[in-house]
Amino acid sequence: MTKKFLLAFVFTALILFNSTVSAQPVVDSQSAILIDAKSGQVLYEKNSSQKQYPASITKILTALIVAENLKMDEIVTVGADVPYSIEKGSSQIYLLPGETLTVEQLLNALLIESANDAAVALAEHISGSTEKFAVLMNKRAKELGASGSHFVTPNGLHDDNHYTTAHDMAKIMAEVIKHQELTEIMTRVNYVIPATSQQDKRYLWAKNRLFKSKNTGFYYEGVIASKTGFTTIARNTLVTAAERDGLRLVTVILQANGTNCYTDTIRLLDYGFKDYTSITLSTKNELIKTVPIRGSDTGLKIVAKNNFHYTLPKEESKNIDEEVMINENIQLPVDKGEVLGSIVYSLDGKQIGKIDLLAGNAVNKPFTVLAFLKFMIFGLLGFTAVLYAAARIYVTRRNKSIRRKKRVRSEYSKF
Repeated sequence: MTKKFLLAFVFTALILFNSTVSAQPVVDSQSAILIDAKSGQVLYEKNSSQKQYPASITKILTALIVAENLKMDEIVTVGADVPYSIEKGSSQIYLLPGETLTVEQLLNALLIESANDAAVALAEHISGSTEKFAVLMNKRAKELGASGSHFVTPNGLHDDNHYTTAHDMAKIMAEVIKHQELTEIMTRVNYVIPATSQQDKRYLWAKNRLFKSKNTGFYYEGVIASKTGFTTIARNTLVTAAERDGLRLVTVILQANGTNCYTDTIRLLDYGFKDYTSITLSTKNELIKTVPIRGSDTGLKIVAKNNFHYTLPKEESKNIDEEVMINENIQLPVDKGEVLGSIVYSLDGKQIGKIDLLAGNAVNKPFTVLAFLKFMIFGLLGFTAVLYAAARIYVTRRNKSIRRKKRVRSEYSKF
């Protein structure tokens, strides 16, 4: 009995030892997610659809809208209500009414110092009020697929109706990191806002331990963007993007206790980079195949409509199959961009993606004697019809003119 138990134990141990995918990480925070930024694939999740309060990680959505709508050197004048629109004692750079700063300076204050007054100033500059800006925030979030969120403020100061999910924040961050100007700010350790007409220089220092210093104990190599958040109700929140060897990952941590937001983030990123790889299976306008066309020197080029990335455990990277399907009866002429087929990608027999195939160039009908004769005959018939119609119109008008003249002479003959 003991011998059988020992054999079973050894057999189980060998299976576990030979497995190349690590066990999923232990995450202490209430909600968390790890996704591949390129494909959006979820590699790990814990309560990722549960509504939570985001606190200051809200500011990445504010920053995204600013980057999409304003120029970095645009001047912003601080509104009279800005200093009174935030909680006393909350993170701010103490903006004064009428003070002027550039969008770039305010974005640095927003993302490095997590300045709540900078968020209000930018929101009012774009939309006229924070209420109208919130409408824009919710609209943009929905466009990104963040359908489980509702935003009320541009800074994340607590409001019962201001909430999000880990999955939604990951989608937003995946879009944010497409903007280099934002990733540069979100990994900047310090920044100086020059003196304005109303205040002296202001020095901003990052507090995020993932990139602030290698001596923090939580420094992580490869971080390209990160934003912290905290309120008493939301507790610690953290959204992070990191990149290594072409694999770009996004993590979101919500409802964490203290530095657990860092340890959970590091566990998730380590798990993703160690066990997963990202493969680019097709790129936009990539030539897939050339179909010979009689009478054409170049033929019909078949290209991929979009990029397609897929992230999977490293040992499965060679198990992806692709099936190219092109329409059997392609009718000429073909316009550039016309859909002519698709590529279906499968992993272990299960479809993981499908990309349309397009005509990469226009192709006219080839020249033939029969086609030329048909063209000439129909052209001649059409020309004859036009001449005939013109002649009929001319004759009709001529006859009307003659009859009119006869009536006039007849009237004069009575006198």
